Amino acid sequence: MPTQPTDTILAADSLPAPDPVHAVIVMERPASPAPRGTEIHNNTSATSWIILGLVTLFVLIAVRFRGNLRYTGSLLRELTDPPSEGKIFTDTMRESAFIGLLNLLCIASAGVLLWQCLCNWSLPQLASPGRMLPAIGVCLLCTVALYFFQRIAYFFIGRIFRDRRISAQWLRAFSSSQGLLSLVLLPLALLSLFYPAALTPLLIPSLIAWIAARLLFIVKGYRIFSPRGAQNIGFLYYLCSVEIIPVALTWSAAISLCHS
Repeated sequence: MPTQPTDTILAADSLPAPDPVHAVIVMERPASPAPRGTEIHNNTSATSWIILGLVTLFVLIAVRFRGNLRYTGSLLRELTDPPSEGKIFTDTMRESAFIGLLNLLCIASAGVLLWQCLCNWSLPQLASPGRMLPAIGVCLLCTVALYFFQRIAYFFIGRIFRDRRISAQWLRAFSSSQGLLSLVLLPLALLSLFYPAALTPLLIPSLIAWIAARLLFIVKGYRIFSPRGAQNIGFLYYLCSVEIIPVALTWSAAISLCHS
């Protein structure tokens, strides 16, 4: 009995259509350690506290001692006038507090700029939000230590090689140089915090101002000690032991303490 031919086309049409294949794309959010906005907020908060401290100290000096602004001119004369054997000091407590606050402002500004130097030239990780305030604290301690070491060294050198009156003039010249330096370092330190991108152009005038202040003080010291027959080799020993080596040690100590 002959078999009937199968209509393949009809059979194919009668089959149920397969379900369409849907491509499903699953988007997974990459894991992040911390939101970027939180880092920016923390860094901004730390910078704001530093700026607030510097500005508060400056406002205190400007408001509390506005009558002593004329005294700033005498700071430069302390560095340029020749030493006088018979000079009698008549500074009031108000003037002493004024120059003391200027020295404190110089220490704080120098500490901020030291931290900026470390971030720019040696340890860029110190600019991160978690390490910013501790690093600035370490730099401030280093500048405080350098200031008091030099002041104590000047006291003993002056009392050993000259009399009490001339030694006091030398210490006043040191305080005057630091006070004048603070008027330059403060705006540069604030600008370095406001505009980190312009850090390098700001550090150059900071170093120039620091070197100029030190040179004025060194010249003052040379004029104080040279009349008593101080030899040049002895003055070079003084420069190395008090002016150069402590600064290099301060830089090394800041790097070591901040890196640890």
